[in-house]
Amino acid sequence: MTVVLDASALLAYLLQEPGAEVVDGLLGDARMASVNWAEVVQKSLSAGVDVEGMREELQSLGMGVEPFLAAAGEHQPAGSGVGRCRTALGAAPAGPGRQAE
Repeated sequence: MTVVLDASALLAYLLQEPGAEVVDGLLGDARMASVNWAEVVQKSLSAGVDVEGMREELQSLGMGVEPFLAAAGEHQPAGSGVGRCRTALGAAPAGPGRQAE
């Protein structure tokens, strides 16, 4: 099953934060929208990380970066089998006592 990663999931993996092991097990069939990849690069650069070769290294593990196409997201059928890693990491919607991310 293809898994769609968001920036926070990949950053958790790269920084070895909680949930990194979940992402590690999913990278072989993972995809990320280019807009989320841009966020990963920006946050990495802000933290002083050398990003040269990072995308190629992740691609060698099986992760793909796909063009962000708004129209494609509008036509994703329910139950299509595309899961989001964010859910696998246990993220929950904002509610009492929680802040939206």
